Amino acid sequence: MLTNFSRNKTRRIEIVAGIAYGDDIDRGLTVLRRLVEQEPRILAEPEPSFAVKALADSAVNLQLRAWAANDQYWDVYWSLMQKLKPALEAEGLTVPFPQRELHIVDRVTSRR
Repeated sequence: MLTNFSRNKTRRIEIVAGIAYGDDIDRGLTVLRRLVEQEPRILAEPEPSFAVKALADSAVNLQLRAWAANDQYWDVYWSLMQKLKPALEAEGLTVPFPQRELHIVDRVTSRR
């Protein structure tokens, strides 16, 4: 199946932002709201939405959904993505990334 997004006048932007489990969720959602308020190309209707999408392995994933004119979709998306990390960090929030901790046990004993 092929979906032609270009035939619609508007298109929904979906952005997921992960914050650390120790961070304040409301503060993270406020950052997303501010980004939308500062982006004049985001449409007022349908109203943007902000939510906790998932409690993932390495992060609490917050989701922003907003609408833009189809011909401005990528410019708005890229602008929001570029501003997202610095905006989160300016509020003292952490953008986590997956990590693994390995414990290596040496079970080889020396024989004489």
